[in-house]
Amino acid sequence: MHIKSILTVFAVSLVTPTLVRGQGAEVGPLLEEVVVTARKREENLKDVPVSISVLSSDMLREANIIEPRDLFALTPGLDYDGSNSNDRLSDNPSIRGIQANTGSSNLQKVNTFLDGMPMIGSQGTNQFVDIQQVEVYRGPQSSAFGRSTFAGAVNYVSRDPGNEFEAEARLQTSNLDRRRITTSFSGPISDTLGFTLDLSREDFDGLWESTEGLPLGGQETRYYTGKLKWTPNNRFDAEFRILRTETNDDEGGVWYANDAFVDVDEDGFGDAGTAYQGLTYEQTPWGGECTNTPLPGAMGGVTWYQIGVLDCDIPVPPGGLRRNTNVLAQLPIPNVTAEDIEDFMILDPGSETERNRFQAEFNISFESGDLQFLTMYSEDTAFAWRDRDLTDLPAAVAVMMGMVSLSTREYRHQADVIAADESMLEVRWVSPGENRLRYVVGASYYQYDYNERTFDRYAAFLRDPTVPVLDQQSDVAENSAIFGNIAYDLSDRTILSVEARQQRDQVTNINLGDPPVEFTSTFDTFQPRVALTHSINENISLYLQYAQGTNPGGNVPDTVVPIKQEIHQYAFDNGLVEWRLEDWQEFEEEELTNYEFGLKADLFDNRVTIATSIYAMDWEHYNQGGSPAFNPYDLAEDRCALGEAQWCVDPDDEANSPQPWLDMNDWYLAGSQIPGQERPFENADAMLMGARLDLGNVELYGLEAEATWRISDRWNLRGALTLQNSEFKDYCWRNGVNDLQLEPDRFAATSNEPFDCVIVDGNSLTRIPKHKASLSATYNDVLGNTGWSWVARFDWINTGESYADEMNWMSLPETNLYNGSLIFRSPNRDVQIALTGRNLSDNDTPRSIRYSNNRACVRAGTCREGFINPQIPREIGLQVNIGF
Repeated sequence: MHIKSILTVFAVSLVTPTLVRGQGAEVGPLLEEVVVTARKREENLKDVPVSISVLSSDMLREANIIEPRDLFALTPGLDYDGSNSNDRLSDNPSIRGIQANTGSSNLQKVNTFLDGMPMIGSQGTNQFVDIQQVEVYRGPQSSAFGRSTFAGAVNYVSRDPGNEFEAEARLQTSNLDRRRITTSFSGPISDTLGFTLDLSREDFDGLWESTEGLPLGGQETRYYTGKLKWTPNNRFDAEFRILRTETNDDEGGVWYANDAFVDVDEDGFGDAGTAYQGLTYEQTPWGGECTNTPLPGAMGGVTWYQIGVLDCDIPVPPGGLRRNTNVLAQLPIPNVTAEDIEDFMILDPGSETERNRFQAEFNISFESGDLQFLTMYSEDTAFAWRDRDLTDLPAAVAVMMGMVSLSTREYRHQADVIAADESMLEVRWVSPGENRLRYVVGASYYQYDYNERTFDRYAAFLRDPTVPVLDQQSDVAENSAIFGNIAYDLSDRTILSVEARQQRDQVTNINLGDPPVEFTSTFDTFQPRVALTHSINENISLYLQYAQGTNPGGNVPDTVVPIKQEIHQYAFDNGLVEWRLEDWQEFEEEELTNYEFGLKADLFDNRVTIATSIYAMDWEHYNQGGSPAFNPYDLAEDRCALGEAQWCVDPDDEANSPQPWLDMNDWYLAGSQIPGQERPFENADAMLMGARLDLGNVELYGLEAEATWRISDRWNLRGALTLQNSEFKDYCWRNGVNDLQLEPDRFAATSNEPFDCVIVDGNSLTRIPKHKASLSATYNDVLGNTGWSWVARFDWINTGESYADEMNWMSLPETNLYNGSLIFRSPNRDVQIALTGRNLSDNDTPRSIRYSNNRACVRAGTCREGFINPQIPREIGLQVNIGF
C-alpha cells in the first residue's frame, strides 16, 4: 500500500465519526482523561504542548505487547533498530529518525525512564508486567529530562496498590515455544501502607539452528519487582520500588544473504563471488530476483548486492546458520590436541544481562505547593560472547615454535564484559496547578560509571587472568543541573510556556591499557523549550514549540597512547594521512533544534481524540562510533590499489612499478627501508578504538498523527500515521569505500578526514522508513446469556520502504504485518482466556539488512555482503489469566 492509500484510510477514520453520528448510532462511554508528567507535574495530555503518545495497560494486554519492538510498531514516530547481533543487549530505539549505534547509556539519543527516573543500559530487556501506562515523548526532551533525551524519551509508569487485595496468575504459550508465567499481587498492608509485587519468567526457544546444531535466537527472562506506597496523611506520601531483571539470550539468528544462494565447493569455501557471474537475470538459481548488480562507479563492487528494492525471497540457508563456535569440532588436526586450541572456543555463546535497581520518591504537600524528592541507584552487568565471523570454516591452525594459533582473519570470537552503575538525586518544587501562573523549579545530580572489556580469547582469560584484553575502556559522567518551567495564562485561551535547563556535564573517558590514559572534559549547556498554546474552544487546542536538545561530548583516550602517536606520526610524515590525532581527541556535543506545530482535540462529546504534529529539526555534529585505522602499509596498499603507482614498489625491481594486485608480502612502503629489513609497525595496533566521530549534519522533518474513536459501546478504532524524511548535510560516508568499494571523494591523505569516504549529501538516513501507519479495530460483546464477555482486536501495521545504505541504492520493501487477539472474560473478570496472533500472514521480509565482512570469502579475498536480521515468523499463542 502506498502513502496515498494510507492517507486515504487515515482521513476516512477521522471523518467517519461525523457520518455515523448523523445516522444516530449508539455510542458508549466517553474516552477517559489521560494524565501525563511531561513537565514534572500531572497534567491533562491535551494541555501539554509536546507530541505525546500514551498506551494504557489495557491496550498493552489487548494488543499482546510482548517486547519494546511491539510497542514501537504501534506508536507514530518510533522505530526499533536491530543490531548486527540481533539480541536484546544491543538493540536501540529511534525517534523521528534519530538513532544511536552504541549501547552506552551516556551516549544514547533516546532514554527510558521508570516513574520519571532514568534507566541505564539496553532498552530491549524492558518488561510490561507491572505497568499502568507507557508515555512516549517525541522531540528533544533535554529541558525536562536532561541527558540522553536528545531525540525523545519513553516513560514507564508503574501501577499503584489498590484498596483491596488482588492477585493474578498469567500463563502464556505459543507455537514458537514461548512460555511465560507471571504472578501479580497488590493491596493494602495497613490503612496507610500498600504494596505491589510482580514475578515473571519467560522462556522462548530458538527459531533457528546453527551448522553445529546449536539453537539460535532463544531468550530467557526473569523479572522481579515490588513497590511500597506509604501515605500516613494527606500531606505526605512515599514510594519505594525495587527491580531485578535477568536475561540470557542465545546468539542471534542472523546470516549473510549470500549464504542462501551460494554453492559450496569441496573445500567448504563459498564461491558466490564467481559462481554466477555472467548469468542473466532469469538464469540465476533463485529465479533472478537477487542479482550481483554492478555498482555505478565501483572499483569492483561487493560480492552480493541489488540496486533498488530488495524484492527477492531470502530463505534460511540449508543446513543451518553458519557458525564455528566449537573449534574442537574441527579435530583431528595434525600435531594439535584439544587442549592446544580450547582457548579459542566460545564456551557460552550468547549474551546475558543483570539489572538491580532501587528507587524512591517522597512528596510533601503545602498550601503553596509540593516539595518532591526522587532518587535511584542501579547496577547493571552485561556479558556477550559471540561468533562474529559467522562462518563454519574449518580451523586454520598454525604451529610455530611449539605454540598453537588460529588465523584471526577467518575467526572472530569476541567477548564483551560490561559493568555499569547509575545514580540520581532530584529535588523540585511544584506550584499549585489551578493558578494562572504555574511553575516548577528544581535541581538534579546524576552519575554514571561504565566499564567495558573486549576479549578475542576469553576462554584463555578465564583460565589465566593475565591474558591481555583486546580493548578496555571506561566512561564516567557527572551531570548537575538546575531546571524549571513556567506556564502563564495570557488569556482564557492562550498559554505561554517557557522551560529551561542549565546543565554541566563532566565526562571522563578512560582507556585502561598499559599505561592507562584518562581524559576529562566539561560541557556547559543551556537547553530551552518555549511553547505557545491556543484553545480554539474547550475541545480543540493548537500549539507552537521551539526546543533545543544536546548530547554530551567527550574524549578519545587512544589519541594519546604513545605507540599509536608514533605510528600515526610515521603515516603523517610519509604523506599517507593529512589529519592529526589532536584534531580527534575531543568530540563536540551534538545539538538538535526542533520546530513543531501541533493540534490536539477531543471531539463528538469526547468520543474522539486526535493528536497531530508537524516538525522540522536540524541535527548538528552527527557523532557516530568508529575506529579509524592508520597502519601505514594498509594505507599504502589502498593508494596502490587506486592506481597511484608511487605507493607500489617491487623489492626485486624498484625501478619499475608493480601491478596493484601484487601480494602484500611482496612489496613494502616506498622509501621506508631497504629490501629484507623488517617493516616497522606492521603488526602494531594502529587504530583509534572507541572513537566518536563528527561525521556531519542532518536535516529532518515529518508529520505524526494518531486518533482514537469510540464508535459505540461495542466498537473502538485507533489509527496512527508517520511521514518522515531526513537528509545528510556535509556528510562523508566511510563505508561507501569499505562496503561498496566506491572511489573516495575525500582521502585521509589529502583532507582532514580520518578515513577515505564518499560524500552522500542529500541522501536519507538508513533503516528509517519514510512512512509508517497502523490501524487497530476492537469489538466487544457479551457471550449469550452466560455472563461472559469477549473482545476481538485486529491490528494492521504498515512500514514503508527504508534504505539499506547511505548511497540509497538498495532498500527494504514496504511491509504489512497483521496481528490479532480474541479474549474471553468471566462475569467478574477473574478469568480471562486469550487467543493471540502475531504476524498472521507470516511475512518474511527482513527487519534490516546491513553490510559486513563475510569471512568465508577471505581466502579468495575479503568481501562484504548483506547481513540479514530476519523477521519473527507467524506466532499463535494462548494466554490464561486467573484472578483472586
